[in-house]
Amino acid sequence: YFEQAIDRDPNYALAYASIADTYILLPFVAATTRPMEVYPRAMAAAEQALQKGDSFATVHTTLASAKLWYVWDWAGAESAFQQALALSPNDAITHRRYAWYLITMGRLRDAIAVMHRAQELNPLSPGFTRNVGLVFYFARQYDQAIAHFRTALDLDPDFHTAYSGLVYAYLQKRMFAEALAVCQQMLDRWGGTPWILWDLGYASAVSGKRDQARQVLAELHERAQHTYVKPLAFAWIAIGLDEKDQAFTWLEKAYEDRDPYLTLLNADPVYDNLRADPRFTALLKKIGLGNEAPLSLTPLR
Repeated sequence: YFEQAIDRDPNYALAYASIADTYILLPFVAATTRPMEVYPRAMAAAEQALQKGDSFATVHTTLASAKLWYVWDWAGAESAFQQALALSPNDAITHRRYAWYLITMGRLRDAIAVMHRAQELNPLSPGFTRNVGLVFYFARQYDQAIAHFRTALDLDPDFHTAYSGLVYAYLQKRMFAEALAVCQQMLDRWGGTPWILWDLGYASAVSGKRDQARQVLAELHERAQHTYVKPLAFAWIAIGLDEKDQAFTWLEKAYEDRDPYLTLLNADPVYDNLRADPRFTALLKKIGLGNEAPLSLTPLR
């Protein structure tokens, strides 16, 4: 559709931006998409969009997203986000993605304010409510996170990533039975998708169900013979099993794939048991992030 729009009008900047955004988001929504396969296409389309129409906020948001999630150009990402917000101060998507940038930088108080603003701009969206929960999760405010994930599910009972958020928040509170129950709910609703197996494998490992975690690993390895499976799925299950050498092997593969989820290395509590390891510090350095986890000692509002 967007390519047809460009065929009709080769200077249609928003069509280029939409193509870039589609490529940018593919690794987030399709677990079988290798990030390095779409990253060059995303950047090429984003640069075309900028050349055709730098007065559109959407163009700058798309460029900022590419710089954040794939180029790992933090200064360039912030500059593009600021340009987008200057052009369109009430764009909810720009606020949401800028909040992700702030999370990546460890600026959690700023992130929660920006994400709350995104939610205010789109109050009926379960996605924005769930994203507020994610900021609280990264801030180690798990009760707040759980409340927002549940609210997101009230808005949309089939919202998969809100279930996933509950799994990880429950695990951090050592509510293992509850976490595994949510995994079972997801299996019942959607079957053993790669995302759900990732959650189930990690939850099983952390909950002490090592045999079940290894069964999930075996299933993912079998699938990897035929299709792409995110290295982070293997890395997280290895972290849950406290198999650090395996975890770092898979984290390096994720780095080679330029997985955009690596931008959360400094924020995600999943990695807390690795932070004292020099290999973790080295990985952060390669990505261009500092080595201090953005822990919050006082409640965020």
